[in-house]
Amino acid sequence: MVYRETAMKRVLTVAGHDLSNGAGITKDLEVFSCLGLHGISIPTSFVVQGPKGVEDVVPVGMPVFSQMLKRAAEDMDVSGVKIGVLADAPYVNEITGWLKGLSGIPVVLDPVIEAKNGTRLLTDAGLKAVVEQLFPLITCLTPNIDEAERLLGTTIDSVEAMERAARAIGERGPGTVVLKGGHLEGEPVDVLFDGRNVTTYAKKRAEKTVHGTGCMFSSSLLSFLVLGYPVAEAFRETQGLMEQLISRSYQPSANGYFYAFPAAITGRATERRRG
Repeated sequence: MVYRETAMKRVLTVAGHDLSNGAGITKDLEVFSCLGLHGISIPTSFVVQGPKGVEDVVPVGMPVFSQMLKRAAEDMDVSGVKIGVLADAPYVNEITGWLKGLSGIPVVLDPVIEAKNGTRLLTDAGLKAVVEQLFPLITCLTPNIDEAERLLGTTIDSVEAMERAARAIGERGPGTVVLKGGHLEGEPVDVLFDGRNVTTYAKKRAEKTVHGTGCMFSSSLLSFLVLGYPVAEAFRETQGLMEQLISRSYQPSANGYFYAFPAAITGRATERRRG
């Protein structure tokens, strides 16, 4: 007997491949799976990394990247796209053209610029292309404070400044902005700007440094959007899931980052039909 789940939705992650499976496309795939979605992936780069940080970033050949995008569009009928590490402007150009052929699906962009240890993951030319080309095409942008400061050229040092920054970034094109406040001193607060209103979510600061939280946040948010949750509710559900992932993380190497284990969390989401 062959089992076919024809109703399962397919979601695509386009990001870097972290060999340690702490972040990037492999971690996105784990999140998709634990939320009942079929994840497919296209790497932009191979990230030489372990629990103690990034050592090198090697971009995927452009012909192969283009071929994979074409195949995904023709064969997989994706219901949503998460974008992470894009490495350089040519990859931004390529995925911009590809996204213009899609319509009616959520696209979440995590504008990854640097790794935790400061290794650059997106060139200046790539960042410029992201702002000019991708911002108008995406559903939601999920920067942290450092990334938002880079995008706006300003300092963000309070929740009020976060709210202003989220609005300012939203005016550049993204329909929705989630500004993550984990890098802010004091108790962390995340800010959601949905194009009209601002919502804040206060949380406790984690007592450990977990690798890949930005990747998991953006892939979780995309998953809930694909499952039919309104933006504000998808934001809240993502926060709850992240708290579970962080609390259940483990440390594979002494003195290194902690790693989350999405497979330990199953059956959390049920699809909500849009009216």
